[in-house]
Amino acid sequence: MKLHDHLLLATALNLIASAPGFSMEQEELPTNNTLTVQQPSTQQAFDPVEFVRSFVPKDSSEDYIPKVANCYRDALSYKKEIMHDIRPVLFGQSAILPNTVVEDYGWTFPPVPRVQRHLLEFCAQAEDPVNMMDIGAGYGIDSMFALLTKNVQNLYALEKQKKQKELLERVVRDSIQTYVDPHFPLTGFKAFTKDFLTLAPDFSKGMFQVLNANKVIHFFDPNQTKIFGERATSLLKLGGRLFLTCLTPSPGSEIETFMNAHEAEDFPGYVFYTQETKLKKIQGKTIPGESRMLEVRKPKQTEKSAHFCQREFKGKVQTDRVMHYHTATTLAKVLGDEFTIVETMITTPEENNGTDHMVSIVAEKIAKKGQVAEN
Repeated sequence: MKLHDHLLLATALNLIASAPGFSMEQEELPTNNTLTVQQPSTQQAFDPVEFVRSFVPKDSSEDYIPKVANCYRDALSYKKEIMHDIRPVLFGQSAILPNTVVEDYGWTFPPVPRVQRHLLEFCAQAEDPVNMMDIGAGYGIDSMFALLTKNVQNLYALEKQKKQKELLERVVRDSIQTYVDPHFPLTGFKAFTKDFLTLAPDFSKGMFQVLNANKVIHFFDPNQTKIFGERATSLLKLGGRLFLTCLTPSPGSEIETFMNAHEAEDFPGYVFYTQETKLKKIQGKTIPGESRMLEVRKPKQTEKSAHFCQREFKGKVQTDRVMHYHTATTLAKVLGDEFTIVETMITTPEENNGTDHMVSIVAEKIAKKGQVAEN
């Protein structure tokens, strides 16, 4: 059985030791190995080896580079539910609890190379060793590759749920030490069961050169979003960078129409929606088919951030969600005048493994006008 089938997925599911026929030998990756990644409006060849060369040390061994490239290649096919205390079951795979609201639920998606490149190259090219915080780290894919730049001194991965924190910790440690280097130093990697919005003063002001929040802040309500901006401003040092990726409305969608109608508000993208998805069977498996939006409106007080509820009936699934959609403009408002936006990217569902459109920004911490640099 190939490494490609087992890397992150095997670690996450605790199957490394028990998978039948699994070999611990490293799969050889030719330097000309390529795979295809969908970029907006064009199909381009993506070379994982050349991508890895862009962020690992220049003196990396030829052994190190293909091993990291193997890890990245597997990450590109890795999509997994974030399973906490309750696991909602999607699209009729088994019985679901009707009308049961589940909060704090989501997915981890494969990285988008042209987005992640900004994070990894910034870490790699920093003059001093980097202190980084990965907020809502999921399965730790961003954390893992940041560590593999070998220029991250301390990396703090935050996850609110204890089970998820333990899982991401295993994924990062086992993936690096099993498939890249059994002696790779990980003393600076620490996973915490903490909520970024309610952090105790464990971290000092200006402690970090990098803050990463990948597909996290669209779960926050308006007040939580405000707190996020304040904490990010405090923790990031001058010249440090904040990397954000979150939901943005699909062009021409009901969500975009809603946001345009409420653009005068501070948080026009905070919405409740009900979506209906037809189910179809292929080779005995039930999978989602066409979807349509039944309702888009402002959330009620009882409909909290990340509210999720599914109902399955007559070959269809109805999904209720409360989410916060952003644009580059709304993100700039959240961050205020202590940040400057240095890069903005929109990624399509084709790039995001079939999920929604996303907006990604790279924001640099700057001094406010008249402010004396403190860090």
